[in-house]
Amino acid sequence: VVELLQGKGPADLEALCLTLGAVALVGAGVVENVSEGEALLKAKLDDGSALAKFKQLVAAQGGDLSFIDDHALLPQPSRVLLLPSPESGYIADIDALKVAKSAKLAGAGRTVKDEPIHLGVGVLLRKKVGEPVKAGETLAELHAGDLDHTEAMAMLKSAFSFLPEPVTPAPLVEEISLGDVFRNVTVLNS
Repeated sequence: VVELLQGKGPADLEALCLTLGAVALVGAGVVENVSEGEALLKAKLDDGSALAKFKQLVAAQGGDLSFIDDHALLPQPSRVLLLPSPESGYIADIDALKVAKSAKLAGAGRTVKDEPIHLGVGVLLRKKVGEPVKAGETLAELHAGDLDHTEAMAMLKSAFSFLPEPVTPAPLVEEISLGDVFRNVTVLNS
């Protein structure tokens, strides 16, 4: 997210954030339509004011701003395990729930209430649906803690499916319907 605010994030994440943010702006009555909202938000990304506002929010909550300029200050994993593609072809699907479960198995989540969360643990996807891949090429990275990673890697591997022919990924946003979404919103005075 910080990389996106710095103008270095993935284009698909930027497009999704602009669309979802624009829907919120329409609902709040700030803009008339989604296109106008996307243009406004894109301008705020491009001129750096979105990043400046994020820094204000972090500071207001007592957060450490240093990680924004130096990502190495963020919690780091004990080890990074690469998941190679078992075959050549095209990524047909990535099961997001299995990806999340693999991260949890590696220590990114809790199984009981008092268990610590390892903030350096997670999954970094290196391939997306629709992309070509060669056997042995890295599909994902499991940023793991000190737990046994065998089950987590098996779960991550099972999240990917392949086809021999090109795949068209589904759109990030299929439909926007603003109809009744914001009509029943009640604003309470504090």
